[in-house]
Amino acid sequence: MAGKSATSRLSSLYRFLWGIPLRGSLLALGLSASLLSALILIYVGGFNEYSPLVIAGFISSIALNWALDRFGGDLGMLNLRRLDQLAIINSCFLLLGVAVSLTPLKLSGFGLMVALGAFIRTIVYLTLAGKRVWKALPFLALIMLMESTPTCLLQNPAYGITLLRSYFIAFALASLLSLLFRKLFLIQGVPALDYVSGVLAFLLDDRRDWITELASKLDDESSIQVDIIVFREKNGRPEAAILIPTFHPGPFK
Repeated sequence: MAGKSATSRLSSLYRFLWGIPLRGSLLALGLSASLLSALILIYVGGFNEYSPLVIAGFISSIALNWALDRFGGDLGMLNLRRLDQLAIINSCFLLLGVAVSLTPLKLSGFGLMVALGAFIRTIVYLTLAGKRVWKALPFLALIMLMESTPTCLLQNPAYGITLLRSYFIAFALASLLSLLFRKLFLIQGVPALDYVSGVLAFLLDDRRDWITELASKLDDESSIQVDIIVFREKNGRPEAAILIPTFHPGPFK
C-alpha cells in the first residue's frame, strides 16, 4: 500500500497548531496542572483553613472549561481541548513564576512570569474565539478571577494580590491590543485578525463558512487584459493557444 503524500502528512498536523501534541480533551492533564498550581501557591503561602478554597478555585476553572464546551454554544474555535491547553500553558508560567519568586527577584519575578503566561493565554483565546470574541471574553475573565481571588482574599495576600494584578494587567493589555488591531488594521473594512481567525477555522476545524464570508467581502469588478499566444499551422489554421492573464486568480477554486 502506498504511503501518505507529504501534503497529506502535513495536513494531518494542522490539528496540533497552537496545541500540545497529545490526543484527547486533555481534561486530566488540565486538572493535574491546575491542582499543582494551587498546591504550590498553598505551599509558599502556608496552609490554613481556607486553603481548600484555593484548590476549589483552580479546579472550578477547569470545570468551567468543560461546561463551556458542553453548554456554551458557539464560541468560535474554542473547545474543551483548546481551553485545557491554555490552562496548562498558564499553569506552567505560574509554576515558573513561583520558582523565580524564590530568587532575589521575589514577587516582581513572579508577577512578570504570571503576566506573560496570562497575556499569551488571552491573545490565543481571543484569536480562537474569532467572530465570537465578545461572547467568549467574559468567560475568560471569570476563569481568571476563579483562579486568583481565593488566594488573594483568603490564602496569601502577597502572592494573591500579585497574581490578581498580573492577570488583570495581562488581560487588559491583550484585550486592548486585540481591539486596536481590529480597529486600525482593516482589509476592505474587515479587521485583519478576522482573516487570521478565518484561515485557522478552515485549517483546524474545516469550517469554511468564516473564510467564505470574508472572501465574499473582497469581491469586486475589474477590467482585465488577457493576452493570447496562438500557434498556427502553415495554412493558418490554429493549432494551440496559451492564455496569459495579467492577474492572479488566487488560491481558491
